[in-house]
Amino acid sequence: MRNNLVVYGVPEATSAGTEDCTKVVADVTQTLFEIREEIKLDFAYRSANRESVNGNRLRPIIVDF
Repeated sequence: MRNNLVVYGVPEATSAGTEDCTKVVADVTQTLFEIREEIKLDFAYRSANRESVNGNRLRPIIVDF
């Protein structure tokens, strides 16, 4: 798992459509880490594993650079 990052605690989209995990990760890096440069990601996707946090089911996002 070289050049990978696992992001935990990001809520999933509530709509029935698919979620753009790459955009979600870009938004998180710009907002929380104040990174203003565009980061090139090969892909990002939600893990199949589900964890229950305060009754909410969250799946981590796997990012490959």
